[in-house]
Amino acid sequence: PPEHKQEEPVTLTCYVKDFYPKEVFVSWLVDDEPLNAEYSYSTSQPIKNGQNFSVY
Repeated sequence: PPEHKQEEPVTLTCYVKDFYPKEVFVSWLVDDEPLNAEYSYSTSQPIKNGQNFSVY
C-alpha cells in the first residue's frame, strides 16, 4: 500500500482470535506509549467461536 503522510488519518484493525478464557486486554501503542486522547479506538465484545473467543 502507499505510504501515508503523518497528518493523514488512517484506520488500523487488529483481529485477536482463538483465545480462552473470555477475558482479554488489548492495548494500542504509539511510539511505545499508550494512546492519548488525540486518538480514538473501539474494541468489540468477545465473540464466541466454539470453545474460544475473538475480538476486533
